[in-house]
Amino acid sequence: MNLAHDPINTYVFDEYEKMDLEKILDNVKFFADVEVGVTMSDFILTYKTLSHLFAPICSFNDKA
Repeated sequence: MNLAHDPINTYVFDEYEKMDLEKILDNVKFFADVEVGVTMSDFILTYKTLSHLFAPICSFNDKA
């Protein structure tokens, strides 16, 4: 997972130090059945209404 913001600026990860959180997220395996994804740039540039309501806190690269 790739952090988009410092953990202190998020509600979910605000009690973690950035380096500690990156180590944790690098070791966690996420299982999801995502059928459609949105790139970070598309989310910000194309979906302007959503990007004003939601702040993505991390992203991931699909190596499949």
